[in-house]
Amino acid sequence: MRKWSTRAIGLACSATALLVACGGGASGTNVLSPFPQGSQTVEPSGTRIDVSALNIFPFAGGDSVTYDRFSGGVANGTVIRVVTVAPNTTHFFMVTETDSTVTAPAVSTYVVSSSGTQEDVQLQDPLGLNASAPGVASMLSVLEEYEAPLFPVGGARSVQAQGDLGADADGDGKSDSFQFQYTQVFQGFESIAILGATRQLAYFTNTVSFTLRYTSGRADLTVSSTEDTYFAPGVGLVRRDSGAVLQNGAAVQAAYSIQARSATVGGITYP
Repeated sequence: MRKWSTRAIGLACSATALLVACGGGASGTNVLSPFPQGSQTVEPSGTRIDVSALNIFPFAGGDSVTYDRFSGGVANGTVIRVVTVAPNTTHFFMVTETDSTVTAPAVSTYVVSSSGTQEDVQLQDPLGLNASAPGVASMLSVLEEYEAPLFPVGGARSVQAQGDLGADADGDGKSDSFQFQYTQVFQGFESIAILGATRQLAYFTNTVSFTLRYTSGRADLTVSSTEDTYFAPGVGLVRRDSGAVLQNGAAVQAAYSIQARSATVGGITYP
C-alpha cells in the first residue's frame, strides 16, 4: 500500500511495485487454483459503542497535525498530515501525509458521512490499484476504514475481497488473481498524555494483507502489516504504531511510530 495509500495501512509496495518491482513469489510450481471471485464483511456481535459526542474522526479543510516520528524508540523525523476538501464537494477530503524520511508525500482520499450516531470513514482506492488493476477496483474501490458506533471491545470486523486481478503481474499474458484481507479490532480507550494533556484515546488494531496468485506457476506473493492507531476527541489521529511490512514473512519496511506534537483541528490549536 503506497506505500499502500491505508495509508491502507502503509504497506510498503506501491501499486507499481506490487505488480512489477516486487517481482512475484519464489520460483517453483504453484498448483493452487486462482482465487474465486467474491467478497464479504464480517462484523462482531454485541452492543455497539456510541462515540458521536467525542468527535474522534474530525475532518475539515485546513486541519493539520504535526507528529514526531520514531524508529526503534529514537526520534528520526517529522510527519505532517493536512486535510483539504476536494473541489466542488462537501464530503470528499484529501489527506496529504508528508514524511521527512520519504521523498514524496502520500495523498489519500476519504468520503466521510455522519447522521445521528452513525459515522463512516471510507478510504477511496485503498490499494492505489484502481488504474492498474481494474479487477481490484471492481471488488474494492472503497474500504470502510473506520465506522461508528464502534464495535464491542475485542470484537474483530473483517473485510475480504478476492478474484481476478484484471492485470498480468507475471508477464505470461494471463490475468492473475488476488486476495485482500482487512481486520480491525477496537481495543477500548486508553489514558495517554499527549498534546499537553492526559486524554482518553480510542485505540484500534488494524491488520491488512494482500496476496497475488500467479498463473505462471510462481509461488504466491503476500504483503502484510499491522498497525495500532489512537484517536483523541476533537483531534483525530494522534498516534500510530506501524509494524514492519512483511513480504512473504520477511521485513521489507521497518516498524516506526508517529506521535502528535501539535495540531490545529476545527480551528482549535493544540497544545
